[in-house]
Amino acid sequence: MKIVAGIVGILMFAGGSTPPAVQQDGHKLYAACAKAQVPQDGKHNSHFDHDDYYAIGYCDGIVQGVSEALGNQKRFCLPKDIRFSQLTQVVVEYLQAYPGQRDQRASQAAYNAFLHRYPCMKKPSS
Repeated sequence: MKIVAGIVGILMFAGGSTPPAVQQDGHKLYAACAKAQVPQDGKHNSHFDHDDYYAIGYCDGIVQGVSEALGNQKRFCLPKDIRFSQLTQVVVEYLQAYPGQRDQRASQAAYNAFLHRYPCMKKPSS
């Protein structure tokens, strides 16, 4: 394990400066999730190329990461029987309805979509 950590450290410093972090926004998320949506007939396009599969994986990663991390913190309240494909659809529909949200970071845009569709209801005070 120490050998692997050492190799990683050497490789990090050998390249000089580190590349800047790429900020992914809602525009990329919208395009990727639109590709990831399951068609009405339930069959995906069999002509996807490498970039399409990357986009679908990117969408799935953002949607799953935000829904699990922040949903577990009760920032929004997802239905217990929600399917993953429905979460992707929520993101696409939200970004269609609110195109200005596409300027947000991808994770923020997904969070806003879930918060908009699935707010936690406050229980009335007794």
